Amino acid sequence: MTRRLPSSIVMGVTVAVVVGIAWWSFEQRSSPGPLHPSHAAVTALAGRAGCAACHDEAGPTAGGPADGAALARSCNACHEPIRAQIDGRSGIHGALDPAVARDCARCHLEHIGDSVGLVTVNSFARAGIAAPELYDHAHAGGLALEGRHAELRCANCHVNADNGMIAEGMTRYLGLSQECTACHNDVHRGELGDGCAACHGQEQPFKDAALFAHPMGFPLIDGHAKRQCSDCHTEAGAGAGAARSRTGSPARIPLQGPAPNAAGVPSRFTGLATGCGSCHDSPHEPRFVEAARLLHGIGAEGDACAACHVATAPRWSDANTRMTPALHAATGFALVAPHDAQACVDCHAGIERAPAATARSAVERKVDFPGRTQDACESCHKDPHAGQFATAAVGDDCLACHARTEFVPTRFDLAMHASCGFPIDGAHRAVACSSCHEVVDGVRRFTDIRAACVACHEDVHDGAFDRSGMPAEVAGRSDCARCHTTAGFDRIAWTAADHAMWTGEALLGKHAEASCADCHRRGPAPAR
Repeated sequence: MTRRLPSSIVMGVTVAVVVGIAWWSFEQRSSPGPLHPSHAAVTALAGRAGCAACHDEAGPTAGGPADGAALARSCNACHEPIRAQIDGRSGIHGALDPAVARDCARCHLEHIGDSVGLVTVNSFARAGIAAPELYDHAHAGGLALEGRHAELRCANCHVNADNGMIAEGMTRYLGLSQECTACHNDVHRGELGDGCAACHGQEQPFKDAALFAHPMGFPLIDGHAKRQCSDCHTEAGAGAGAARSRTGSPARIPLQGPAPNAAGVPSRFTGLATGCGSCHDSPHEPRFVEAARLLHGIGAEGDACAACHVATAPRWSDANTRMTPALHAATGFALVAPHDAQACVDCHAGIERAPAATARSAVERKVDFPGRTQDACESCHKDPHAGQFATAAVGDDCLACHARTEFVPTRFDLAMHASCGFPIDGAHRAVACSSCHEVVDGVRRFTDIRAACVACHEDVHDGAFDRSGMPAEVAGRSDCARCHTTAGFDRIAWTAADHAMWTGEALLGKHAEASCADCHRRGPAPAR
């Protein structure tokens, strides 16, 4: 026989485990409520030690409220640039009333996770600024946002302005200089010396650079022959892609930027990279560009455009002939059955429209390459159901009923049919679909089909059981199902009670022993 442990020992072990778990949970917990992700990502703020980092001085005392000034000191211990603004009476924080500047929680809410950002429109409003875009930059050093600057969004200069979370060490609005050269560079950056007349002369407009001869390493022929210098040698600082992204245009994927000069700054005129990506941004998804590079064995520093496009080709669109099934799969649409035998023009009707030596416009490209997905059948195929299922649960999802590789046979089985409110059972299993779903105006109808028996079957009783006084339902069943099932029309057994309910005439005595056919004959009564 085994000895049972005393209950007091079991209870003691249980209490110890519970206390241990509670202690571990308390030690690991960062706050009464979840920290904003920007703070939660800081290692020093994790666990019980993280609480002390902010609340050691500011924590509530014996049930009293937190000390706002002490909390501000804890905040400023980490956010030193903010403390410098307050001490120097500069910037947005330095312009605040001292009482407001000492109450960080008034503008920045914490311990509510990411449901509210640390810096919101309300943060500016509580600081006396109606909206971020209305902030008077005179607080930050005197720069007035006028002209083109007035058209910029905050995020054009402050790249983290709209980010809900920023990593430790990053800033949202601080750290930028208001010097012009912080954003705008000398066109030549001193690379070409001060002999401007050697290229620009004194007779023609300065932008023409009439005396300049382009290096033979990059001859200006074909599509490049009519380009202006500024088309390739931009004033934005790091190539055409960077210039457009600073103005808020849709981001594209720069494939290769200008080579840096001796100072590590991207050159504008000397050492400029000659790859396609140095001037042209790719309209393709990054994963497609990377797949093209790998499939064609192009090194990391190579020009991935060359995988599909040839600079000497008569037209930029001649890359269509270099599109392999493997590359096409990288776009998200694999050319597998039944799409493996299609010609490009079958799906991309305008691919031969592009003029010689030029790329498609954004509008043309959207028409030619709309970005269809593998399962968007309706983007190419006419709906044979004429929109019958548009309002159904499946909507336009053809694959809900059909296989991806063939339209027939369908995957619509008995279980799916039962979900429509009409189970296919009994004798109905031997009925062809077309018997109930007829073609109307050239379209086979699958919706708005009547499920009543009389929709398909003739009432052999000539309405005798639907007259006044007859029960509309029997045991929850209506219509023919009051007496019949789908197993077989003749499989029915009436009792004397049923006869009394339907006819009002009770079968008594010998009548109770008679069969239905004794009284209800299909032919004339026999002669007596």
